[in-house]
Amino acid sequence: MEERYEIKEKIGHGGLGTVYKAFDSRMNRDIAIKRIRTISSDGDISFEAADQLLKEAGALASLQHPNIVTIYDIGNDEDGPYVVMELLTGETLEDIVTRGSLTWEDFRQLAYQIMEALIAAHELNLIHRDIKPSNIMVTWLPSGKLQIKIVDFGLAKLTESPIFDQPEGVFGSIYFMAPEQFERLPLDHRIDLYAVGCVFYYALTGSYPFDGDSAANVMAAHINHDVTPIQNLREGLPMWACDWIMWHINRYASNRPESPRDSLKLFLENETQPTIAYSKGRQIKIISSPHIGTSLHRNSQQNNSIAQYQAVPIPLIPPLGSKPSVHTSTQQVHRVSQPTLSNEMKQHESLDHQLKSKEKIILNSKKVYKIDKITNNKIKIKTASPLLINNKMPVPFNQKKSTSKKNTVIFSNILIIILLFIIAVILIIIFY
Repeated sequence: MEERYEIKEKIGHGGLGTVYKAFDSRMNRDIAIKRIRTISSDGDISFEAADQLLKEAGALASLQHPNIVTIYDIGNDEDGPYVVMELLTGETLEDIVTRGSLTWEDFRQLAYQIMEALIAAHELNLIHRDIKPSNIMVTWLPSGKLQIKIVDFGLAKLTESPIFDQPEGVFGSIYFMAPEQFERLPLDHRIDLYAVGCVFYYALTGSYPFDGDSAANVMAAHINHDVTPIQNLREGLPMWACDWIMWHINRYASNRPESPRDSLKLFLENETQPTIAYSKGRQIKIISSPHIGTSLHRNSQQNNSIAQYQAVPIPLIPPLGSKPSVHTSTQQVHRVSQPTLSNEMKQHESLDHQLKSKEKIILNSKKVYKIDKITNNKIKIKTASPLLINNKMPVPFNQKKSTSKKNTVIFSNILIIILLFIIAVILIIIFY
């Protein structure tokens, strides 16, 4: 590794390798360095995998997208290949969902940004192959807007031997892998769409769509398509969104979205339409949807264990100490009704004797209410006019434009009169 990179500390470890926080002395910035695990069956580093890493990372480095982690450099030394990338501050989606599932508003942002990232990557023929909550980072912009970053694009296939993260021997991303990955069938970009559908399901319910008490049972759940419809686990979701998510996790790739572009397009089209049906949750019945292409069901074992999968939605907020977000507001604007005004004035009963003989003005966020009189602590509204700005009534734009046009016409007429007068004087002087 080049001397310019100074390793500071280990910040993560997973199936693909180990991540370190480091400092780039040449660019004077903190970075992240990932050592890729490319151990073959005989225990030696696979040089073919290392070369493949350089090709994949080089292609990814050419992809500059706000929702994909930026690659700064790639290299290979005696310890194996490594990738130098931007250092992200935030949390993984997995950490967030362990505290509570996402609200619908936060989920919308998650869906938008992940699909935007996949559109950019798939159009360059880059497939992630290992999309899961721990590979999705939630960061925050200075304005307070959340930003999604997908990490480890294209690196999964570089690990030749399976890595078991769980003590019971369950593969780290087995909950989000498409059935064709277990069946060793030819793979294409639709395995990413399947994984994304599983991630969306997990983000909204806090449970895996395909679960089991062992790796074999989880794989069997994928292959047999043993899944509970999301509308049976979470209430209050638009039914079209439930069908949209289940569309991605169809058993066969041909029944899934053709591309992330098609998926996002359908999502946006549905969102612009009025929602007339919402999920009710905890229903036990077979549901078949034209978007899904196959009947979905829930078995009795899942029926008895619903409660443990329920996760209360928790809104995402910027980290402690951040400036207030400009994208959301905790202030609510309410109309001021007569009872509200009366309650406000009751707080000033000591000043009632000064109010009874004077007209009063109460400012609301949008209107100025003029009090006619106060009798027995009751307020009578005399007039309600738009809010005054610097003691002047705001003038509508079209009215301003009309007034300006009128002034221009008057000024033009005056100029014409003056010119005619000058011409007349000149003519009189010439002829007389």
